[in-house]
Amino acid sequence: MTFLEPMAWALAVSLALVVLLHLLKRRRRRVPVSSLVLWERFLQDTRASHPFQRLRHSWLLVLQLLALTVLVMGLARPARTSVSPPAPLRVLILDASASMRASDVAPSRFEQARARALRLVAEAAPEEELAVIRAGARPELVQTPTRDHAGVRRVLETLEASDEPGRLLPALRLAEALVRHQPEARLELFTDGTAGDWEEGYARALPLTEHRVGTAGHNLGVVACEARVDPEPPHPVRVVARLSAFSDRALSGVVELRAGPEVVERRPVVLQAGESVSVSFFVPEARPGLWELVVETRDDLEADNRVWLAVSPPRPVRVLLVSPGNVFLERALRSLPRAQCRVAAGIPADLGEVDVLVLDRVTVAGPLPVPVLAWASWPWEPTDRTKWVDSATPVLDWDPAHPVLRHVRLDDVHAARVEVRSPPPGAEVLAECGEGPMLLAGERGGQRFVWAGFSPLDSDWPLRVSFPIFVANAVEWLAAASATKATVRAGEPVVLRWTRPGSVVRVTGPDQRSWSWRVEAAGDRAVFEGTERCGVYRFEAGGETWEACVNLLNEEESNLRARRPALGALAEARSAGGTAVHVRREYWAVLATAFLLLSLTEWWWYHRRSV
Repeated sequence: MTFLEPMAWALAVSLALVVLLHLLKRRRRRVPVSSLVLWERFLQDTRASHPFQRLRHSWLLVLQLLALTVLVMGLARPARTSVSPPAPLRVLILDASASMRASDVAPSRFEQARARALRLVAEAAPEEELAVIRAGARPELVQTPTRDHAGVRRVLETLEASDEPGRLLPALRLAEALVRHQPEARLELFTDGTAGDWEEGYARALPLTEHRVGTAGHNLGVVACEARVDPEPPHPVRVVARLSAFSDRALSGVVELRAGPEVVERRPVVLQAGESVSVSFFVPEARPGLWELVVETRDDLEADNRVWLAVSPPRPVRVLLVSPGNVFLERALRSLPRAQCRVAAGIPADLGEVDVLVLDRVTVAGPLPVPVLAWASWPWEPTDRTKWVDSATPVLDWDPAHPVLRHVRLDDVHAARVEVRSPPPGAEVLAECGEGPMLLAGERGGQRFVWAGFSPLDSDWPLRVSFPIFVANAVEWLAAASATKATVRAGEPVVLRWTRPGSVVRVTGPDQRSWSWRVEAAGDRAVFEGTERCGVYRFEAGGETWEACVNLLNEEESNLRARRPALGALAEARSAGGTAVHVRREYWAVLATAFLLLSLTEWWWYHRRSV
């Protein structure tokens, strides 16, 4: 037994004060009585010359001394330390984000975290279960709970940090699910404290111990970059990048732009502590291929010192118009500067060469594998949530904030025959008449669509200036969804659209790792999620090749400073051997309850005697 506040025992002198109060003579009040015979024994004390009286037995005194003793012991905070057996389960969570690759500690933050985790595994008791979670852009349970500690060490030795942004909250939720029904289990988090999705209250409610790695760090990195190609020949290119200095001192370097193997321009930069600057390069003529923006500097993180860009002139949008005949719609599509329009009487079976499908008064049997602009043609399965209006119907309201209706006015548009529908899941209303929605846009089945409940031939819209603007906006918005992004951030998926069933997609990463899978059905949108490393990924399918550039471009990961104080360990402190836990139990709450009960008893006894 130990006392955490031993100085509180000085208050024990109050026990003597209570006894002294009981020894003092009480001052008597003079009262006239008929005889002093019965009071003679009590008058002997008052005739004594000294102020104290003989101590008599009193239950009030006993109760008061006991209550005061219990109070003093409670203020001294008695506690007992005992050794408890090791936890039945311990979950190790390793932060594998890009900032963990920083070299402010040798050899890196992740290697230091791995070494601490391996040391914890070596100290674990043989009967203790261990599990391992890798916390990247998506949490991954790389080792289920097991007592095979040698296997856990092998798993830890194979883990690597990635270039993805860190997300600790999903990893903590996964760990919580593992230990939910085991109250003695513990979580061990190895991180540098830079994650942006941290929730302090949630973390403190978990049986969590945080192992912090890394120092402040100094980093000069690219946090944003874009290559803009002019659609008009000779297609000049402007590359704009934003650099930030995450340090408490000035950082300098040289920014170099390369077009393939050729160096386009080199420019020195000096940034003060916490400063951000924009750097712009102009190239008068596009050189199709892979470009690189490189920052030559000495800092603690290399992942944000290089950016890959896929530069090429804009490809024409392949538009297929399926209609029994609509000269207004055909002219509007052919007038688009970046569109190649074809006309057909029916929907072909193979839509592999189509970026945007335009339907006019065509019956559709089911979902289509390409983005659709539909006029009086519902591009999905038939439903009964529809209503036809066979009278002149004006547009009463529209949404000018949507990209499809940018610079479009519909206040003078009327339709002679219009179909109104309730928006399905994933769709929003762009325009409506008095009877309901007549213009919808959204995404279903992974494909964007724009639906109009009337044909241009049944309205006066083709006679308005807003009609070709609407067609251009709709085709541009739909084509943006059908095109595969040539540049994504680390951790983001690359979405490919291969329409030939049976095609095998092969991917080669920047570290020469490879993946492959087969596309089962026409129009399947193949999704590649293995973008853990920055660099160039090469895709091959059906005789076609394509490249995607993966870059960090994440300000939270480039900032190597921790965003919060380290979460304190639990009240349980690990012993030197690490196989057991010293648990300190305090008893002040029990003593406080006893003091309250004794005080109530003393009060009851005093009033009982008085009555």
